[in-house]
Amino acid sequence: MVAGLEDAPPPKQEIVITRSFGRVATQLPDLAQAVSEFAARAADKFRRQDALAEQKLVFVHTSPFRQDDRQYSRAARIPLRRPAADTGEIVTAAVAGLERIHRPNYNFVKAGVHLLVLQSRGIEQGEPGFDEDSPARARLMTAMDRINQR
Repeated sequence: MVAGLEDAPPPKQEIVITRSFGRVATQLPDLAQAVSEFAARAADKFRRQDALAEQKLVFVHTSPFRQDDRQYSRAARIPLRRPAADTGEIVTAAVAGLERIHRPNYNFVKAGVHLLVLQSRGIEQGEPGFDEDSPARARLMTAMDRINQR
């Protein structure tokens, strides 16, 4: 093996899921649906690398090319109480961040979710009352991942 080359890429330190919409979105429920989907996809990706996220960033913005529209771009960073791999926790945090930054009457064209400070599940620190996820919850996350892969 040549020095400096890796057999496999190192685990990702962050995961970003972002998409432009096919049409403008102005209503919070429409944006929340998109952000929820992005968060679920991101959670699935980092569970596959057996990682946990400590923080989440959610963002929205209008199009600078739509010059007749009012412009707006915001992001919110949401620290999680403890590193998580649970889709429900990740989605809830993303939607809470979206609710903080959403403003009515703007034509949003893009949103995204950015999971930050990923750490290996093997170095997770426990906390009284918040020990390991229940086996039932872990099975639920596995089932959700399989459904989403289809």
